[in-house]
Amino acid sequence: MKYTETRVRFGAAPDPSDLKPGDFWLMEEEDGSVVAVDFLCPCGCGAECYTPVVPKDQPRNRQTWEYEPGPTLTPSIQFTGGCRSHFNITNGEAVMHQ
Repeated sequence: MKYTETRVRFGAAPDPSDLKPGDFWLMEEEDGSVVAVDFLCPCGCGAECYTPVVPKDQPRNRQTWEYEPGPTLTPSIQFTGGCRSHFNITNGEAVMHQ
């Protein structure tokens, strides 16, 4: 799956039910900083993947992922329920892990 970034205002984003496969919403504050991303699971199950992020040069905690334009998220995302997907997104491409 290939993702395409779209900038949306944090707190005024479209309804998550409007997400389509390949959408990658960048949730921005008024100053343009990205605080979260939202996209659909690349396995095709349709689950929303709302993910809090910090810029790559900022310290992160266990509840945040590093974001770089492209988009790239670090570390990988692993669901422990539902579809149980494990994947990386690098330069807009989802890479599924076994």
